[in-house]
Amino acid sequence: MHRARSRAFRFIMIAGAAFAAGSCSKDDIPTTPPGPFLFTDVAVSKFVTPPTTSVLHPNTPYVVRFSVNYTLDPDTDAQRSLYAVYADVAEFDANDSLISAIGFIPSPPPPLTAASGVISDSISFTVPASGTPYIRLIAGVALRTDPTFFFRRGPRWTVN
Repeated sequence: MHRARSRAFRFIMIAGAAFAAGSCSKDDIPTTPPGPFLFTDVAVSKFVTPPTTSVLHPNTPYVVRFSVNYTLDPDTDAQRSLYAVYADVAEFDANDSLISAIGFIPSPPPPLTAASGVISDSISFTVPASGTPYIRLIAGVALRTDPTFFFRRGPRWTVN
């Protein structure tokens, strides 16, 4: 009896893992390449709260929960205490051009302590009444003394 239950449990676990692996695309799960790291990069998870299928409304406060996966190149890693992962919630126009940042991780974010990792945090913001069509999460790695960064676009929400 015990053997039959363990086989059934094992079958359910294997079938569940196969389904989960088959239902995710490569872009759904940010991954960190194995070392040595040849570039500094970030990947913003598509799995955020609120879901990207939500429509946001002007003059309404929201909290976005997210994860950013980062990888440092050797030069950046050698000075990692000077760097941080920055994330913003920003307004974008219909051409996907940045208009302005409207929410950000509290400044200054903590220095990086590893060559790669995942930063999970949340950002509170209020959707502006400007009629911007999209709100998007963006993230990047930058010097803590100069948080101007080349950003990676993350998920976006429609504003209505």
